[in-house]
Amino acid sequence: MTVRGTVYGVAGQNLFVKRDDGRVVVVDIAKLDSTTAQRLRPGSPVAVVAVPVGNKFQATGLMETEPAKPVR
Repeated sequence: MTVRGTVYGVAGQNLFVKRDDGRVVVVDIAKLDSTTAQRLRPGSPVAVVAVPVGNKFQATGLMETEPAKPVR
């Protein structure tokens, strides 16, 4: 599954993503490249490919995305 939203914060190997519905979910990014957490900034849009494990997700891939542009 893909978790989409914005970076809420990073603590160690946990990435907190604020989804588009307002809920914050925890994604374990331990298996990703070690520089991934350093690049993520609060408020940055992301899409994380992850699998559910217990009460959080295990990331298998991550894409930094562009902010959605309003449709006119």
